Amino acid sequence: MKNVIKGLVLLSSIVSSINIAYADWIQPLIGVDYEWSKMRGSNSWRSILPKSYTGGDIYIGAQFSEYVGVELGYQSTTKKTRKHAFKAQDQFFDISVPADSTSKVNVRFHGWYFDLLGYLPFDNCFGLIGTVGYGVIRPKVVGMDSIAFLNTLGGGSIHGRTVGGFRLGAGGQYMLTDFVGIRALARWKNTAHLKFKSNSTFAPIAQQFRISRRLFKDTGSLLVGIFVKF
Repeated sequence: MKNVIKGLVLLSSIVSSINIAYADWIQPLIGVDYEWSKMRGSNSWRSILPKSYTGGDIYIGAQFSEYVGVELGYQSTTKKTRKHAFKAQDQFFDISVPADSTSKVNVRFHGWYFDLLGYLPFDNCFGLIGTVGYGVIRPKVVGMDSIAFLNTLGGGSIHGRTVGGFRLGAGGQYMLTDFVGIRALARWKNTAHLKFKSNSTFAPIAQQFRISRRLFKDTGSLLVGIFVKF
C-alpha cells in the first residue's frame, strides 16, 4: 500500500507541474483500447495459470501541448480458464503430487492506472507515443480448491492481492479527422511482484514446500484503440 501511495504522489506532482506550465494549451480526450496481454505464471504456477488474456481499457486524459499529455484509465480483462492434468509424482514446487488429478483455475484482472504521455508528431496526422505510468491491479484467481493436493494442505482459499506497479509503453497514433484518432501501443507492466494472499494455516505449509507467493511474471501487452479529442 505504501508503494501505491508513493507512486500516486509522484505522478500527481508531475501532472501539477505540467498543468502549471501548459495552462493555456489543454485539449481533453477520451478513448478505449482493446488489449491482448501475455502474462505467464512464475515457477510451478505456470503449469496451472493461463498464459494470455484479452480485455480492454477505457480512459480520459488531456494533451497539454504537441508533446505532453496525461491519461487516467480503468483496465479489465475477461475471465480466462485453464485446465491442467497432474500425474502422480509430478513436482509442484517441493511437493510430489500423490495421485493423478486435474485442476481448473480461472483468472481475470482489473485495476486503475495513470500514465504520462510524450508525443513526437511527424505531420498533422501521424506521430509516435511514449508512455510511463503507475497502475494498481488486482488479480481474481478462482479454482485453487480444484487442485486436490493443494486443497488438502489448506491452499484452496488463496487469492491474489491488489498491488501497484510501474508501466512503460511505446507506439504510434494516426488522426483520422481533427478530433478522432486511432492508436497502437506495445506495453510492459511490472506484475512480477503480484503475490497471493493466504490464510494462516497455509502460510507455514507454503514455507515448508518452498511455494513461491509470486504468481506471475511481468506482462507484455499489445493495444489498439480509438480516441476522441474535444
